[in-house]
Amino acid sequence: YAAEKAFVDKEELALLEELAGNLSYALDVLDARARANKSELELRNLRRAVEQTPATVVITDLEGRIEYVNPSFTHVTGYTAEEVRGQNSRILKSDRTPPELYKELWETILGGRTWSGEICNKRKDGTLFWEQASISPVRDEAGVTRHYVAVKEDITAKKRAAEELEGTQQQLQQSQKMEAVGRLAGGVAHDFNN
Repeated sequence: YAAEKAFVDKEELALLEELAGNLSYALDVLDARARANKSELELRNLRRAVEQTPATVVITDLEGRIEYVNPSFTHVTGYTAEEVRGQNSRILKSDRTPPELYKELWETILGGRTWSGEICNKRKDGTLFWEQASISPVRDEAGVTRHYVAVKEDITAKKRAAEELEGTQQQLQQSQKMEAVGRLAGGVAHDFNN
């Protein structure tokens, strides 16, 4: 083959190389668009899930100023997203949650860990409600905390039911004690009469 005339001359080779470069570029663009479309779809699905969940979702900056709330937040608290955006999350604070709990909460999330527990908060109308909350740092690609996210469930009805059940159990125990005392007194009276 070395003795044969070149199958492709230099000009044709240059055109083929240019075409290969253009095809490579086009495939890269198509691939990037496909990845972007997939990312957009994932973001849309995530947004829908957060907006439709019955759990309250709150995203704050590092100072605790509210940047995002989902519709469940409005349903539970009575505040609209517009009313709380830029406000400190203390807007919900009640006097029922001890300061030590808030100290522990902030120490935990500032330490890069997730805090979980119960908090008594206050609605826009002033009524109190209990939430089971999980608050976590949100980190960027470099691992630096940029936001906090709270996922919370209104547990007011559950706590009320538990308190009522405890009260009923105490009444039952008291009633059983009184019944036992009555039987004992009846037995003593019976023995006394005989």
